[in-house]
Amino acid sequence: MNEKFGKSVVKYEVSKCANYSEGMKTVAKFADILGISLEKYNKVSETGVGYNAANEFVKYLKSSNDYSTSVLQDKLDTLCSQKLIPSDSGKGSSSSSSSSKGGAGTTAPSVPVINDEVFEFTDLDGADWAKTYIYKLLEKGVISKSADKKFNPNTNITRAEFAKMASVLFNCEEYGGTAKFSDVSENDWYFKYVMALYKSGAVNGVSETEFAPNDYITRQDMCVILAKLANLDTSTAAADFADSTDIAPYALGAVAAAKNSGIINGYSDNTFKPSAFATRAECAKMLCSTK
Repeated sequence: MNEKFGKSVVKYEVSKCANYSEGMKTVAKFADILGISLEKYNKVSETGVGYNAANEFVKYLKSSNDYSTSVLQDKLDTLCSQKLIPSDSGKGSSSSSSSSKGGAGTTAPSVPVINDEVFEFTDLDGADWAKTYIYKLLEKGVISKSADKKFNPNTNITRAEFAKMASVLFNCEEYGGTAKFSDVSENDWYFKYVMALYKSGAVNGVSETEFAPNDYITRQDMCVILAKLANLDTSTAAADFADSTDIAPYALGAVAAAKNSGIINGYSDNTFKPSAFATRAECAKMLCSTK
């Protein structure tokens, strides 16, 4: 196939894609024709950076006529190398005042004292905006001190891990029944946390029989659970984000309620990235802003 004609076919196929996910599947299908490597993208595809990279790259493919291989490769690799800082991070702020939700300010104490003992995580330099929220959860007993003093703020959090943090923070009543989900057994460490959320009505699983405890939790699913735990008004149709059309129908009201309540503000480009997997730092912020 003639290279120029082949790339015009790719542009046409991408133009028909309804969202970034379909667009990137098309890119992967025709990567050889485009002459580009997806190696760097594949390494970040399940993170907020990857979500943003895919969204912006597909937008570029739809609007640009320059499909030269070097330009496309440089564009994609550059997008995959960017760091996203949530707009509600408080980055650059010197304020130490508490918020109306959970008393979490924008700066962490220089020498955190947890239960009369000095303790400080050693890997939070790249997540300064989240320090106060992380230490607030530590103080409340939602998270624990680790022997290696690592919190791993940029690591994605699983649904089971989030279930533990949310159920402990909201002091959910323990579930006294038998297993509800086929993938959550009574011998699993997360059984009591998942089932406590189930008893509270905050979760129903990804299907009638599965909870998917080891899958990473998405940002929109965190909003759904927190909105239920906090009894937020979810009657508002949608939040005013640039990518609101990407929010799943079941999460529209919860995301809007979370934004209206100050639990989320989104990213600096006014996107929310609903299907992106949440990081541990983002989780800490949302939990502290809810309760």
